[in-house]
Amino acid sequence: MTDNVSVNFAKCESFPIIESAKENHKKTTLINPKNKPFINYNISYLDLSLARVENQKRSNLNAFFGKIRWNRKTGNVIPRDWFEV
Repeated sequence: MTDNVSVNFAKCESFPIIESAKENHKKTTLINPKNKPFINYNISYLDLSLARVENQKRSNLNAFFGKIRWNRKTGNVIPRDWFEV
């Protein structure tokens, strides 16, 4: 098995650890929030226009919580999934 091979886990009997993957793995360290400021002041200024928001008739929350998929023939209401909003 090499680095450039994909494996179907359902058909795989064993899964050897690739040595090069172990070597390239970096240890993750957690940063204490008390030691690091919450706001990064080095980010440049960004001006966002909110004109489009004012023209919206419905928000995404209305689409999520409202009657979106209403079948008029059967009267069934199927809620929209959160990832479709």
